[in-house]
Amino acid sequence: MSYFVNYFENDSRSSPINLAVARVLLGVYIAWRVISLDWAIYQEWPWALNNQPNFLYQDALLAVLPLLQWVLVGFLFLFVVGFGIRWTAGLSGLLLAFMLSVKSTLYLAGTVESLFVCSYLLLLFAFFHSDDVLSVDGVRRTKHQSLKDLNAFLKGRDKDDSYQHRPFKWGLIVVGLMYLGSAWGKIMRGPAEIWLSGTELQRDLLYFQEVTGLARPLAQPLIHVPELAWLGFVSTTIFKVGLL
Repeated sequence: MSYFVNYFENDSRSSPINLAVARVLLGVYIAWRVISLDWAIYQEWPWALNNQPNFLYQDALLAVLPLLQWVLVGFLFLFVVGFGIRWTAGLSGLLLAFMLSVKSTLYLAGTVESLFVCSYLLLLFAFFHSDDVLSVDGVRRTKHQSLKDLNAFLKGRDKDDSYQHRPFKWGLIVVGLMYLGSAWGKIMRGPAEIWLSGTELQRDLLYFQEVTGLARPLAQPLIHVPELAWLGFVSTTIFKVGLL
């Protein structure tokens, strides 16, 4: 028995539980990350890392980020319970992408890039909202059914019936394309010997440490030991190829 499911090959399963669990985990994770970030501090940021496009680098947008933070948390709560997934997931994804775009003009790092991936996943849940039946929306869709039909539904459907998990299928494609673009960017930027030596990884770590003034304890061994930096690059490459 395989512990891994290839949803790209077949996005139908006999139970909808995986999609419901993924919805809850995704919503809770994003809410935790959004709440843990200090969005108000960006109004006092001394300079912009990348002020393009110009319309995103505005004092008014930076000032409204703390308010949007809690608006987003409210949408995420509704998404977690499965209420109006089409709208709550869609608005959450768009609002999160907007907030991260504004934040990226000041500081671009893993906290931004990883959450961008989450915004794409939220939009996929919105596009394929009808697949998620273990939700408030799913209960609302059954309000006109008889008690007998509901009991039959809870006991299980016919063995030939299945539930689609299209957010998982297209989510794999989105993640694969992102890693493909990352690998292509490394090839285009070159030269290849930098990436094979792990020097570029050390350079990026040092650059962002100097720019932000934030030291990353776990990154220090990679900076000072070239062999660890090379091993980190190789491990990342294997991981990316595996996802593709």
